[in-house]
Amino acid sequence: KNELFRILNIYNNNDQNIQNSMVTRSKNLYEQDIKFYTSISQSLLQQFIYTRINDVDENIRMMAVQSLTDAAIDCPSEFADFKILKCFEKILNDRSSRNRRDVLRCIQRILSESPLNQNSNTNLNTNDNHNDQSYYDKMKPLAEKFVPIILGLFNDKENSVVSSAIDCLFSFTENNLFVQNKQIEELCINYASSLLSDESQAIRAAAAKFISKLLFGQNKNEEENNSSLKCLIEFLQKHFCSNKNKNDDDNINNEDDLPIVISSLFPNLPCLHDWDEMIDILSIETDNDKARILA
Repeated sequence: KNELFRILNIYNNNDQNIQNSMVTRSKNLYEQDIKFYTSISQSLLQQFIYTRINDVDENIRMMAVQSLTDAAIDCPSEFADFKILKCFEKILNDRSSRNRRDVLRCIQRILSESPLNQNSNTNLNTNDNHNDQSYYDKMKPLAEKFVPIILGLFNDKENSVVSSAIDCLFSFTENNLFVQNKQIEELCINYASSLLSDESQAIRAAAAKFISKLLFGQNKNEEENNSSLKCLIEFLQKHFCSNKNKNDDDNINNEDDLPIVISSLFPNLPCLHDWDEMIDILSIETDNDKARILA
C-alpha cells in the first residue's frame, strides 16, 4: 500500500502523469495486487486467526491478537473495524493478566501506527485532510465501543493492567477520539479520579496524566493559569469534597485524599506551580470548599 501511495502521488501530481501509460499501468497493477492479498488475508483471518482467539494456550490467544493488530495497522480500511476487532473483548477479560495488559497495548498500536494517523511514521499519503477524516471515521466508533470495557479494567487486580488501561484511554484522548462526546469524557473522569490516590505510584501517575489531558488538553501557558486553576478547583470540589446537597453515595472519593491527589496532578499542571495566582484567588475566595482546596 505504501508503494501504491507513492504511485498515486506521482499519478495525481499533474495531467501529464495521468496520460502516462506506464504510471497508469503501475497504479492498476498495485490496486489489483492489494485487492488480491486483502482477500487472501481476510480468508486466513476468518479460517485460522479468529478460531485461535479461543485457544486453550494463552500464548496462542495472544499471537492471534497480535496478528489481527498487524492486519488492522497494515490495512485499516479493511481490518480496523469494531466488527472485526470485537473479539478483543474476550482477551480484555482473559484469565491471563499478561494477555489483558498486552491487548491494551495492541489497541494503542492500532491507534498510533495506523497509516491513516497523521502522527504515524508509516503515513506516506500526502492527502492530509482526507487522511484525518478517514482516521477519525475508522477509529472513533472503535474507541467508543471499547471505552466501557476498558474502564472496567480500572478495577483489575493487577497494577500493570490498570496502568495500561489508563494509558490506552489516554491514547484515545490524545488522538481526539472523544471530541464532542462529553458523556464519555465525564465517564472517564469519574472512573479515573478515584485512581489519583491509588497505592501504586504508576497508577497515580497514569491517572493524573489522563485527567490532565481530559480537563485541560495541552499544557496551559501562564496567561491561562487563572482559568485552569478554577477548572481544577471545580473538579476537586465535585469529586472529593463533601456537599450537603448531595447523597453520600455520589461522593465516591475521600476528601482526606486531597493532598495525595494534588501531589499526583502537580507534575502535569503548570497552574499548580503558579503560587502568586493561587494566593490571589485564595485571598478573595468566599466558598469554604474552594478555599480549603487552595489552602
